[in-house]
Amino acid sequence: MNKLSFRLTALLICALLFAACQREEPPVVSAVQPQPPAAAPADTIAPPPAPVTGSPATAPAPSAAPTIEPAAPPAGPAVFMERGITLIRGETLADALPVWRRFAAQKPALLLLSNDPALLPPPNELLPRTATLMASGTDEALRAAGNPQQPAPLFLPVMSVDLALRQGWLRELIWAFPLPDPAQEVKLDKLREQMSNNRLIDAEEAASLQLDGKVFSGRLRGMPFRAAGLPDLPKLDGPLIVHIDLSYLQKLYKNEIATPVIPLAGSVLQQLKERRLPVLAVTFSYNHADGNIPMNVRFLGDFISALTEKPERLGQPLPKRWAAQKDILYLENFFQKDEIRKLVEQQAQDSPKTAWVLYNRYHTAGLFKETGPALANLAHTVALDRMYGLEYLTLAQRAFDNKAPDQALKMMRMAAATFPEDPFIKLQTAQLAMENGDKETARQLIRELQKLPWSSVYYPDMPKYLEGFLAELEK
Repeated sequence: MNKLSFRLTALLICALLFAACQREEPPVVSAVQPQPPAAAPADTIAPPPAPVTGSPATAPAPSAAPTIEPAAPPAGPAVFMERGITLIRGETLADALPVWRRFAAQKPALLLLSNDPALLPPPNELLPRTATLMASGTDEALRAAGNPQQPAPLFLPVMSVDLALRQGWLRELIWAFPLPDPAQEVKLDKLREQMSNNRLIDAEEAASLQLDGKVFSGRLRGMPFRAAGLPDLPKLDGPLIVHIDLSYLQKLYKNEIATPVIPLAGSVLQQLKERRLPVLAVTFSYNHADGNIPMNVRFLGDFISALTEKPERLGQPLPKRWAAQKDILYLENFFQKDEIRKLVEQQAQDSPKTAWVLYNRYHTAGLFKETGPALANLAHTVALDRMYGLEYLTLAQRAFDNKAPDQALKMMRMAAATFPEDPFIKLQTAQLAMENGDKETARQLIRELQKLPWSSVYYPDMPKYLEGFLAELEK
């Protein structure tokens, strides 16, 4: 073993023979190759609307905290960004399912801003249990069933939209995929091929797909389906639920010079505002755990929420801490660490108990190679928002690559302490302990993992794998 991966999705989907999907990576449904949008003015929250195509991403981790939910559904739709609305946040698309279910009687369409349409069908043998849970399970049970960082998930977040369509909660799926370049051609045959090859659609659904201008249409799971870049979608009738996944912005983003992320997020909200969408709810997912979306943009959840709750902020000059955040990200391109530290310390003075501000302090200490203060700030960050504990996996990988296995194991143990219920971190810790020659620690962890109720659908070979691992330790 000369290479370890500390990102959970690779272990989840690839190494353990993910039998239900029978593929080596998440589906990629790219109508065109994504390119970054043009640079936008950076001194206001909302720059002029930028044209915004796509491909999906996947797979998450345990939630940082219970999903924030409104007390009760509104009587009817409200115009999005005309009045304030709560941004209902979760870690994955699966966390949004209880919210979507709440509005099922009103048969909304789902406007999905994501790099992944989340249309992977669940395993047939799990469909009856899944349907029962979707219909009558508690919100907590529904979210827990879709958490992949457990030995026996019922479904995965990449199946969330498929499940909502099958359950009849939605009257239509409208997929706004990230399309930065309006001049690029979108191709019907390419979309059909990729969605079919990745088991997102069957032959009949593939045949139903059509392309009119730059808008795909068809029928999926018996429901109408449309897909296009956000600017190319026609007028949308209500009621709607809007879901924004951070992967949507991630695919539009290039760097802080060409596509500064705060103005980019403002631009997307501006485009949605101009459509005067009649919405019942707006949901949001961070989608950090597969490692494609770095933790340093987690602040965008707070930023987008601040704008949806008070839409009058859109188009106004950036408030102080957001202006500082934009400058911090920009200055990193020029290694201006002294200027960055000044801005970060001012943020910390103004917002001492904001997790992403403390994360900035951790990162800045790292720029100055101040290991002790950096780890102390990361610990404070994790105490406020445990999802920042995923950073321990990044540090473990970095230490391993730098031939510092003891430090790598220490970081893995920090990750395990942050996510004690996650068996994959425990397995990775065992792998690293064996790499370090600490067979007793590895043996103890593997025996704990052998006691877990591993899914015979998703992980049919896990018991055999763990048995082989233990046998290798006994040599």
